[in-house]
Amino acid sequence: MARLVVYLFGKPKNSNIQYLIDDYTSRIVRRGISVLYFPEKKGIEEYENKLLSIDGELILADENGEKMKSSQFANTIKSFQLQSSTIYFAIGPSSGFSNNIKEKANSLISLSQMTFPHELAALILIEQIYRGTEIIRNTPYHVE
Repeated sequence: MARLVVYLFGKPKNSNIQYLIDDYTSRIVRRGISVLYFPEKKGIEEYENKLLSIDGELILADENGEKMKSSQFANTIKSFQLQSSTIYFAIGPSSGFSNNIKEKANSLISLSQMTFPHELAALILIEQIYRGTEIIRNTPYHVE
């Protein structure tokens, strides 16, 4: 299975959101999925340069990205099992990603048609990754 890495821009300032991110992170880490924080103080340009320099597939969370149900997202995660490269998911800052990195990303996914603070978007992405792994494992966590 391909290695999955989630990049988040900065640690959440809201301790409740941080607690939930940590909870879901502890669940997905057992499945070989990493969550890495990029320090906000380094700035968005350096963050985007870091993402552009990675060796693997880059998937950005973006409001204009592909919309899918949780089961479709689970199938996307499942398809990564056949790949040998690392898959990187990334959440940008509140201002979003530049057009330059959006054009160079392998794909864009939308977490919702609604707008969320980037800290909440990070939580939603990590929960959906966990949900996707539970759907693949056929556990009762996910209910349609």
